[in-house]
Amino acid sequence: MDLSKLYQIKNSSYSVWLLEIGPPIVVIASFWCKIVYFYYSLEYVWWGWNEPFNKWIEAHPNLYTANLASILPLFSLVIFLPRISRLVVLLLLDFLLTSLIIADKLHVLWFSEIISIPEISSVFMLPKVSESIIKLLKPSDLGYYLDIIWGILLLPFYSKACKQIQPLDWKYIKRISAGSLVASILIAAPTLRLVWNDKYALFTPNTIQRDACGTIGLLSYHIVDALSHIGGWHEKRGEVNLERVKNFLGSQHNERNSRSNLFGIAKGRNVIMIMVESLNSFPIGLEVNGQPITPHLTAFSKESLYFINFYDQAHLGSTSDGEFISLQSLYPVARGTVSMNYHSRSFFGLPAILSQHGFTTLSATAEAASFWNMERMHKKLGFQQSYFQDKYNITETINGWLSDYEFFIQTIPILQARREPFLAYLITHSTHHPYMVPKKYHELNLGEMEGSMIGNYLHSVHYFDKVFGTFVNGLRKSGLLDRSIVVVYGDHKSKHIELEYIKKLLGYPESSEYRTWMLLQRLPLIIRLPYGEEAGMRKVTGGHLDIAPTVLALLGVIDEKNVMLGSDLTNGENSMVVFRNGSFADGKYIFINRFRQTSQSACYEASTGRITDCKPLEEKRLKALERLEISDLIIHGDLIPALRANKNN
Repeated sequence: MDLSKLYQIKNSSYSVWLLEIGPPIVVIASFWCKIVYFYYSLEYVWWGWNEPFNKWIEAHPNLYTANLASILPLFSLVIFLPRISRLVVLLLLDFLLTSLIIADKLHVLWFSEIISIPEISSVFMLPKVSESIIKLLKPSDLGYYLDIIWGILLLPFYSKACKQIQPLDWKYIKRISAGSLVASILIAAPTLRLVWNDKYALFTPNTIQRDACGTIGLLSYHIVDALSHIGGWHEKRGEVNLERVKNFLGSQHNERNSRSNLFGIAKGRNVIMIMVESLNSFPIGLEVNGQPITPHLTAFSKESLYFINFYDQAHLGSTSDGEFISLQSLYPVARGTVSMNYHSRSFFGLPAILSQHGFTTLSATAEAASFWNMERMHKKLGFQQSYFQDKYNITETINGWLSDYEFFIQTIPILQARREPFLAYLITHSTHHPYMVPKKYHELNLGEMEGSMIGNYLHSVHYFDKVFGTFVNGLRKSGLLDRSIVVVYGDHKSKHIELEYIKKLLGYPESSEYRTWMLLQRLPLIIRLPYGEEAGMRKVTGGHLDIAPTVLALLGVIDEKNVMLGSDLTNGENSMVVFRNGSFADGKYIFINRFRQTSQSACYEASTGRITDCKPLEEKRLKALERLEISDLIIHGDLIPALRANKNN
């Protein structure tokens, strides 16, 4: 803005209009550009690998207009303020909304989902993962605030100009406000029509946040999300929902009538479950420069049932989701987490069932009992006793938690003192993002990967592998190993590692969406039976929900009243592994959902990775969505007590 010229023509109508509406237009246009860039910057997170942005836009044709329509009403309101106050308010709003964009971006990078109101209950845990969050920030993120900085710098000059030029007549202010509102409605018309036609798909408890956000715009999403939370997302119990769920579970039970030849093979044995933080499948058996990354896990898998097609089904709750879905065999919720938002519900998981069959049950993790609300959730799931941070001697920490070595060493005596048979559920932490194990544990020569996120990850996994070997040796010496089923699995996928290095090591094409998806989504599931019975690689497809039913089958425990949606993986049949975003894997196909529209989704043959037509999979897609809906009805409606009470024996 050339202020000298402005002063010279201060009484012209041009200068009046420029001072009146120029700054609001600039600020609003700048903020609109930031929202559009926010979507664009989420390549490989919200939209598919190697997918052009214009293809993603095809699935969200109203993205530009929906976001502009949500911003224009701000203009119509602030225009009534005095000019200087108006600019100050606009800059303040710009700052707050820009900070919301940054928060959304960090949340998407961490959880692959936008922020939702129910997650506010988890804010107190931020200090625990602050180092991981800081790692996600980039210097370029400061660019989001450049317009605000310029606005503050120009504010004194703008204030001086306003004192010399008369404000616009009030009747024009009213017309500008009304005009911007009308423009907002007209621009929003395509989105409003889409929302009206698809309102039951967009605004339901199981709608994925990014789906709604990509359809109605960023600000509109947050407003609708807040209003919906105030109104209450929770489904009422209702006899209609109860009968529907009962019928679904009944049909599922009939479909799974056959028993595995391994049913009851470990009857009366202990169960030791180890949920390993951020453990993907690809490090197992991997060698870098001739150095095995996981020699002990690899050896352990060879004396176990090793499920190589096991997938991550966790969602926003990460570790808490991995825990809940593997013990209760229900899906995570779409908004918030079960542990923080639905802890008042009644559950009856694997530990509760085993308690009824004479097992003593305990959970152990050297974390504060309040983290992910574990103390309450572990009781809800049926654990008779839990060992948290206060029960451990915190001698060495890694990533803010007790080191896995100290955790395992201090846990072995706890297990030895238990009355058998027992279920022991252990949660490790040393492989948590940002994977910063002390340098003294860096035993690998990683070459160009040294110092990178993937390098740190491999060091942390190698460290875990070593202490896991020590733990297994301790179990072997005490005799517990061959008196127990030992289950080892990853809680969720690793985050923010440079996959290009792993692709080179494994010989994967850089641009293959299928290979990239498999690298990220596959976790290990290793189940060692006493004396290494029936050891071998299993190719059957499964996920977190299948762990509890598989363990129950191996123990020969029958609980006709269990409310679980998973399958026994030892019967040789592929499970339908449904992910919270509507994608699924069923052993034959991989369906990668992209925002409701089948035509925009990507489908592959599971065995070959060849692209296949998604249209023939529409029935399976609807079945996958039904499973998510049934799980939501059970959790939101607190139906487990009624289902267990009414289920026929």
